[in-house]
Amino acid sequence: MFFNLSGTRDQYALAISQLVDVGVDIESHKPRKNLTGLAESVLSNSELTRFRQLPCEHQQDYFYRAWSLKEATLKADGRGITLPLQSIGFDTNSTIGAVGWNETLGNKNRWDWYYFKLEGISLALATRTTS
Repeated sequence: MFFNLSGTRDQYALAISQLVDVGVDIESHKPRKNLTGLAESVLSNSELTRFRQLPCEHQQDYFYRAWSLKEATLKADGRGITLPLQSIGFDTNSTIGAVGWNETLGNKNRWDWYYFKLEGISLALATRTTS
């Protein structure tokens, strides 16, 4: 059995699976004083380019989407945030796919990602088949 738990403020998420590694992350969209500086420290090059192209009012949502997908992935892997966050990047324009990938996470084709935007909340789920 695989499980993972995440919490933010008064919201919690729990993922349970009998078949695959799972990681879940839930993030409350709280304003950041230096969102651009934070984005520069965690987004991949392609994500950062996209972030900078967005109008200011959309940058926060984009950042939290990328952040929650990265954190869910690293939690499913079991190592948490021990790999450089910039080494993982996502194309989130339509379906979610990894565009930057840290090979220590294994074959990216064994991964699936799901993202849900709730009011002021990002919720991401990452799964990895083990065989």
